[in-house]
Amino acid sequence: MKHSILTLALAFGLLAAPPAFAANSARDMYNRAQGEEHAVRSASSPSQAAVRRVVAAYERIVLKYPASGYSDNALWQAANLSLLAYQRFGDEADRDKAHKLFAALRSQYPSSKFAKSARAADAAAVGDADSTPASPADAESTDADRTAAPAIGAVLMSGMLALRPPPGRAGRLFLWAVGLFGLSMIAFALSRWFWVSLAILAASGAADMLSVYFRSTLTQVLVPSNMLGRVSAVNQIFIGSSNEIGAFESGLAAKLLGTVSSVVVGGVITVVVTALTAWRVPALRRLDRLEDQSVV
Repeated sequence: MKHSILTLALAFGLLAAPPAFAANSARDMYNRAQGEEHAVRSASSPSQAAVRRVVAAYERIVLKYPASGYSDNALWQAANLSLLAYQRFGDEADRDKAHKLFAALRSQYPSSKFAKSARAADAAAVGDADSTPASPADAESTDADRTAAPAIGAVLMSGMLALRPPPGRAGRLFLWAVGLFGLSMIAFALSRWFWVSLAILAASGAADMLSVYFRSTLTQVLVPSNMLGRVSAVNQIFIGSSNEIGAFESGLAAKLLGTVSSVVVGGVITVVVTALTAWRVPALRRLDRLEDQSVV
């Protein structure tokens, strides 16, 4: 009877104190991971596999004990180690891993002392800045700047188009605008300087606005009146769904190829398709002034 009571008391005691045991286990795992990290950082030439093993050790802490006070530290250490691996070995998979870990730290542990620093480090990890911003405020403005830059370019181009007469050689200019947009995406993906990246995005916005200007005008000018409604409907379907289709394509490509590679490939495809169109549709290439085109 006494043994039974003692067993029950011990069982209730274990059930009543899981956080303490979890904390100790998380602490032990964290300490072991730190020891492994110290060994890797102290080595003269650690292998990429060795660095990734330490990253995986930190990730296991988060997966097993997500509510532990050690989990945000583990994500921070793992993300910085992935950045170290990218800097040493140049494998984009390590940079993508760092981006995912920084993002997980910000989203899962927003009150962590590392959350703001993770945003700054993440901007550098994905190549949106040439170095970690000087302050968290600078990092927080990165997304807004990246979104605003194409809009600024588009506004400037629309103002120029409104103030100047319709340009000549419309077909060639249209094709050049689309090609320039593709080249801008390639340059943006490869850029490592923040302000250069913003200038490239502004140029992409200007090129896109010029492309929209020509596409919209040519639809009205060249399509016969009895087909204009149907052609405009099909055109609007593609325009309206382009963002969603593009988001799916970009996400899939980034998953398979990595963030930078997917943007470069997208830009290359844009340039190639533009060149093929210019070659296969010479009538478009030879279009001159828009006001000279007759409406049927």
